[in-house]
Amino acid sequence: MEDIIVIDDIVPPIHSDYILGKISTDKFPWFFMPTIVDLTTESSDYNISGFNHFLLENGNKVSDYFECFYPIILSALEKSKIKSKALIRMRLNLHTNHRESTLDYHLPHIDSFFPHYNMIYYLNDSDGDTYIFNETNDQFSVEYDRDVVSKNSFTIKQTISPKKGRIVIFPGQYYHASSYPKKSIFRSVLNVNLSM
Repeated sequence: MEDIIVIDDIVPPIHSDYILGKISTDKFPWFFMPTIVDLTTESSDYNISGFNHFLLENGNKVSDYFECFYPIILSALEKSKIKSKALIRMRLNLHTNHRESTLDYHLPHIDSFFPHYNMIYYLNDSDGDTYIFNETNDQFSVEYDRDVVSKNSFTIKQTISPKKGRIVIFPGQYYHASSYPKKSIFRSVLNVNLSM
């Protein structure tokens, strides 16, 4: 299996349009998070704020909107041939436009400290690439994580541009980061963790 899998049009365009319509209204419950990447530390230039909507946490459904997004996971598993034992987490993330930002990318991180796959589904066409770095945390060690993040000497393995209906899947030990949209009004993704 390739380390990084990118598949466009993971669901039919009519489904992508439906989902984008759902999250783009004033009825959808977005929740402000002062630190969207690392919830345990203070906000900084890299550990930026944004909006979340939790769909599934620790394998438990926590949102009535879960069923709208679950078919994306099924389609991605089928088309990518990824074998997963369990769906662990599903969150929607939204960053608004920050054209004045000088950051190339946000705080590099891994999502969970156990073997897993990351899956990112792009809900809209925007700028604000996803960065996947060469650096990994193969032992999923918290101590190693603190050390590597504090050194901040990441090298880019691949960047993926947001495109509505596109999905990227990669092993969870890879450090990765989002970035601000500077031309588009917003950038929104479905972030998923699957156990290996």
